[in-house]
Amino acid sequence: QLVVALSLVLTIAVLEMVPWHRHAIVATKVGGAADTPCARILAMPASLGLAVGYSWNAVLSYPSKEAKDKTNALLFKMMIQIAYYFVVTALITTAWCYWNRHVKNRKEKQTERDIQRELEAISPGSAADRQDPSISGLEDVKSIG
Repeated sequence: QLVVALSLVLTIAVLEMVPWHRHAIVATKVGGAADTPCARILAMPASLGLAVGYSWNAVLSYPSKEAKDKTNALLFKMMIQIAYYFVVTALITTAWCYWNRHVKNRKEKQTERDIQRELEAISPGSAADRQDPSISGLEDVKSIG
C-alpha cells in the first residue's frame, strides 16, 4: 500500500512540474482546437486526487487499525480513532502548508523572471543596470502586481 501511495504522489508531482502537462490541462479547460484526445490523455493524472487520498488513508490508518484490534473496550477504540484523526490532520495540514509555500515561491520567482525579461527587452541599459532592481524599475513593477 505504501508503494502505491508513494508512486501515485510522485507521478502527480512530476507531472505537475512539466510544462506539457499544464498545457494539456489548460487546453482541456479552454476547449476549442487545442482540446484534443491527446491533451485529455495527458491531463488524466491530474484527476487522481481521490486515489491518492484513499491510498494514503490505507497506509496511515494501518497502525490505528492494529491498535483497535488489540482492545475490546469501545472507549479505547474511540480514543485511538480520535488520536489518529488529530495526528493525520496535523500531518496533512503541515504538508499542505509546505507545498503551498513551495508553489507560491515558485510562482513569484517565475513572475520575477518574466518581469526581468520584459525589462531587458525594453531597457537599452547595460547589464549591470538591469541587475539592480532600483535602477531597472523592478521594485515599482513588483509593488503594482
